[in-house]
Amino acid sequence: MVREWEVLMKKTQLILLVIVIFAMLVACGKETLPEVPESVLEPLKLHLEDNEMSPSDYILSQYEDKDIVFLGEYHRITHDLELVHELIPKLYEAGVYTLGIEFACASDQEKIDSLLNSDVYDQELANEILYNWGVYWGYEEYLDIYKITWELNQTLEADQKKFRIVGLDAKEDYSYFQTDEDWDNQELKAKAYAEGNRDIVMARTVMSEIVDKEEKALIYSGINHAITKFKQPFYDKETNEVIRFNNERMGNIIYDAIGERCMTIFLHSPWYGLDYEMVYPVDGVIDVLMKTHQQYPIGFDVVDSPFGNLIADTSEWATAYEDFKLSDYCDGYIFTKPISEYEGVSYQEGFINSKNLADATLNFPNTEIKQRKMSIATFKRLANSDANIKKRFKKFE
Repeated sequence: MVREWEVLMKKTQLILLVIVIFAMLVACGKETLPEVPESVLEPLKLHLEDNEMSPSDYILSQYEDKDIVFLGEYHRITHDLELVHELIPKLYEAGVYTLGIEFACASDQEKIDSLLNSDVYDQELANEILYNWGVYWGYEEYLDIYKITWELNQTLEADQKKFRIVGLDAKEDYSYFQTDEDWDNQELKAKAYAEGNRDIVMARTVMSEIVDKEEKALIYSGINHAITKFKQPFYDKETNEVIRFNNERMGNIIYDAIGERCMTIFLHSPWYGLDYEMVYPVDGVIDVLMKTHQQYPIGFDVVDSPFGNLIADTSEWATAYEDFKLSDYCDGYIFTKPISEYEGVSYQEGFINSKNLADATLNFPNTEIKQRKMSIATFKRLANSDANIKKRFKKFE
């Protein structure tokens, strides 16, 4: 009887040990929020209470002294696109008649203008414009930017100024890359990137299509293109030491040209940490604040506010900048919801079809994948995988 009891106890201990190990493994994959003293949170809370604004109202308020507002996203997050959709008619009412977007080629501007000013909405043309920018980017919410703008323009009288979408990006031709070795071929790279550096092309387009015409605009792009005063560090892959600081992002170039007439607003999303894993921005302080006080969705100033002094020790940039702060990175901030509640955009059925499948395969950037037999279903599966934000952000509370 004693022997049976000992065996039972050992089995129980083994089961408990397995449970503990499993729990530890699960916990290791989670990005837990830190303990933040109330003395840190209180001034942040008071600032929000004294300056409470919805995200759209916050953005619109910046045009009192700004001409160009850069709105920087992580990519493929549904509520970020919904904010842009909401802003289009509000921008027009506020006297801002232009939305510049990363997600269209500058060379397609005539097509964009034709789409937005036609009597009948042409979904195939909208698909073509987005396809020309990226065969892997067939998401409904990005396409809806055109539909919502067209609907706005339909409500305007013939003599009223129309709202305009400006495609900013360079056209890149990935058909020149069919094997991994092709990426190291300088002659092929020159052909693929014939229009030049993307950020330089985008900045040049902002200047010629917006600034030189003395227009105001919202510029919607990935955050890396939208930074203005911040200079991104480049690291040596072996030593992890800073080689140089990049001052040729779209926002950097525009800031050098027009100074404080432009600004960067960051749409809350993960940063990359020192080990290249995703982490909470500014060490999770904003996420803790919003979890405890729940003052969102909200837009607020970073510069000249308590938020500007938040330190980011876990950020990949912490080693490049001494006491790297949020105000070094952006001027304004939008928090819509906790990262754990983020959802991804939806794939547009028919974006890749029997007519464009062969061409889309040639222009798909991943050479390893396109060497396999690509199908319409493959493109859909890959796009949905990239947009699976729930899975990509599952480590966040």
